[in-house]
Amino acid sequence: MKKPAVVIIDDHAVLRRGLKDLFRHSNIDVVAEGSNVNEALELATNHASAIFIVDLNLGGEENGFPLIAKLRGLDIRVMIYSMRDNLDTILAAYRAGASAYIPKSADSSALVDAVNKIAEGGTYFMPGSAEQLMLYISTGASDNPTDLLNASELKIFILAANGKRAEEIAKELDFAVGTVHNRLSGIRRKLNCSNMDFYKIALKHGLVA
Repeated sequence: MKKPAVVIIDDHAVLRRGLKDLFRHSNIDVVAEGSNVNEALELATNHASAIFIVDLNLGGEENGFPLIAKLRGLDIRVMIYSMRDNLDTILAAYRAGASAYIPKSADSSALVDAVNKIAEGGTYFMPGSAEQLMLYISTGASDNPTDLLNASELKIFILAANGKRAEEIAKELDFAVGTVHNRLSGIRRKLNCSNMDFYKIALKHGLVA
């Protein structure tokens, strides 16, 4: 069987080096590495068959959630490896299209297990986490933007929560500025809030750093 191939996207060089050592001894090929969103998207061109291991905090104001959506749009499999371990964030990552979510506090064997599971076409959950997520979903109405917004609205919401103006969002997503304004209006209605509340709501649900 062909060895699984991975691309590591994390802004800490020491961590990337440690992961490369781990995978080298686990029959997994590290075919590339990067430290930010732009490098990840450049690498996606030549490594579309690899599993991308992505940190959610990529330095500065960069957030991994829009990157998940972009990579999934290219039919690239994504595994999240993050310091965050709250259920809001984990659930949001799976809903954005991640095939696994591994907290950095987990044993390194979970990374290897997750890569092998994804390489076989599956989705990986940490032991007990699937049950926790199901219970979490079943308890009451959610105020999570990932529950209330469609994929396009969620991208705009996260960018706006990170302080992007409508003109900047339009340029990044290749939308008309008027379209972004209309979507922002719809987002405010669905979340029952103002633009000023976006960051607070996004932070609560683990969508921004």
